[in-house]
Amino acid sequence: MERKQLRIALPNKGRLAAPSVELLKKCNVKIENGTEQRKLYAGTSDPEIEVIFVRAEDIPEYVERGAADAGITGEDLVAEKCAKVRILAKLGFGKCRIAIAGKQKIGIKDISGKTIATKMPNATSEFMKKNGLKATILPVKGATEIAPGMGIADLICDHVSTGATLAANSLVEIATVMESEACLICTDGLAGRKREILDALALMVWGTNEAAGKKYVMMNVSEKDIPRIVQLVPGMRSPTIMQLAAKGECALHTVADAKTLPEKIRRLKELGARDILVLGIEQIVR
Repeated sequence: MERKQLRIALPNKGRLAAPSVELLKKCNVKIENGTEQRKLYAGTSDPEIEVIFVRAEDIPEYVERGAADAGITGEDLVAEKCAKVRILAKLGFGKCRIAIAGKQKIGIKDISGKTIATKMPNATSEFMKKNGLKATILPVKGATEIAPGMGIADLICDHVSTGATLAANSLVEIATVMESEACLICTDGLAGRKREILDALALMVWGTNEAAGKKYVMMNVSEKDIPRIVQLVPGMRSPTIMQLAAKGECALHTVADAKTLPEKIRRLKELGARDILVLGIEQIVR
């Protein structure tokens, strides 16, 4: 019997697991059971969506083969598996880079002839091919950073976030193989009602990501100050301006980047803005 529910594969552990569940929650898809009990299957608050919990590195293959209709995993894992799936959206968390590192800084051409220990042999080999390099790829399962010190490899190719692990093992970055972050993927050729459900979910995901790092700002201003204030906080297209009961006074509503907001609030005060309110935004759908 054909499965009617849209099935989404989520990481069962690791740095992508909790943010993936939280993202679905922000999109009004709450997982109702399974996360604490470590079940494979779980229902959600949407009767047309179910989730399965599997290893992040297996999700590209699950989706490619249709065992799941969609999934959340890392871009690097999609590349490593050479999976024939569609990337619908980048999700803004789980950011890292895949980098080649060694005991000393060398030029990229000097990588040729070296032995590289890595948990990502396919991605490493593809990088070698694109750059006209030839090296011996040594696939490993455990910690790659110890390989140069153990004398089994000259270099490593591994995930790098802060660089702290490399520094702790006296390694320096030589080249970036690829940048990666969590992404929403789906089966190629998904159609019908499942496609409709996924498109609606993807729109929610895009809206949630668009809202991340932005704030809704409301303030009272004098009409004469509006031109300079609009230059400072132009919003997404144009601020909303509403006449107040007091003559010559207006309420101005806009959207601003959270990172620059403290400095902008200081400038807004200088420009005459008063009664400034800052609110969070759940989603922005353009």
